[in-house]
Amino acid sequence: MALNLASAEVGVTISSSTSACPGCPASNTLVDAAERVWLSEPLSSSDNEEDDDNTSTYQPQSLTLDFSQLSTAQPSVTMHTAGVYLWHSYSSNPKVISIFSSKDGASYSLVGKYAGKGKPSDGLILFELDTPVHLRQTRFVRF
Repeated sequence: MALNLASAEVGVTISSSTSACPGCPASNTLVDAAERVWLSEPLSSSDNEEDDDNTSTYQPQSLTLDFSQLSTAQPSVTMHTAGVYLWHSYSSNPKVISIFSSKDGASYSLVGKYAGKGKPSDGLILFELDTPVHLRQTRFVRF
């Protein structure tokens, strides 16, 4: 059975995140509601470049989740799959998603990577991790 472990309902919190547009905070990623999205701010006008489809370029995003409460309650949980839900097919959707894990929040190891091919997609994107993440050994997961 699949379970979304990146949820406030199971005690996961956000340790850190990059920029967000007003009304679209990173905390929306911990809520099971497709209309509540996390959007990064566009690059400043001096840094802004146009994509092929004449849309603004957005800052890369990073999100670090703290699983300490869940790992205390469910230490035997192991993550084998990661995923993101993309509400619409925007050119600003992530093309590459790297997943890192850490015991201490200082030293991270790459555990999986998704590389999109072709046009941006929407919906749920799931991908297998190269290295399973055992919550008894991991506190932080960074996307």
